[in-house]
Amino acid sequence: MAEYGEANEQSRRRAYRKVFDYAACNEDVFDLFVTLTLDKQMVDRYDIEKIYPKLKTFLSNRVQRDGLVYVLVPELHKDGAIHFHGLINSSAVKLKDSGKRYWKRNTPSYGQKIYNVTDWKLGFTTAVKLSGNYEDVCKYITKYVLKQSDGGMIGGRYYYHGGELKEPRYEYINFTSQPEGKSYELEEAGLTVVYVTDMSNCQWEDPREWLSRARSAALAGVPLDGLE
Repeated sequence: MAEYGEANEQSRRRAYRKVFDYAACNEDVFDLFVTLTLDKQMVDRYDIEKIYPKLKTFLSNRVQRDGLVYVLVPELHKDGAIHFHGLINSSAVKLKDSGKRYWKRNTPSYGQKIYNVTDWKLGFTTAVKLSGNYEDVCKYITKYVLKQSDGGMIGGRYYYHGGELKEPRYEYINFTSQPEGKSYELEEAGLTVVYVTDMSNCQWEDPREWLSRARSAALAGVPLDGLE
């Protein structure tokens, strides 16, 4: 059984992977990076138990009425106030040009116009159109999962998601040698992802064939590590 700290780290890595997957699989949908803050006159911005019902109402209404698709990650201000960063589709919200531009360096929206989401009545917002390398967008949103403290969860959640999100389709195969493809090191999550686009350059077998041999080997008393 994993220790508490190890379990927290495993949970955080799973959340990191899920947020990355949602972002990566919905490139054709997500076109805005948003930040939603909270006005202390509208809600106790330090209490997720009071914030969440209002957030849920806003998100659910936009999903049902306007087809909102979203991934949001909560974060704490230095003073402990809660706000949210995320990816959404601009077609589901009303935007107003703020007259400013986004000049934060090393971000996927550098130099873009800053809009305000006028539908959000609970506080201040910024919304910027995504640009540049979309892989950088995926990495940028997932970094907020890793920034969370005390095990990562705010109100028991690493992230919120909803709408008609596409998810990865997994097909399990047994590579008999290192697959050829573009490799990405997700160092902060301790993961290596290899994107394979041409299976003809890889050596692999159907996992059912390996399982069949494994069962036969088990019946014959042959150790599994002896299988070729």
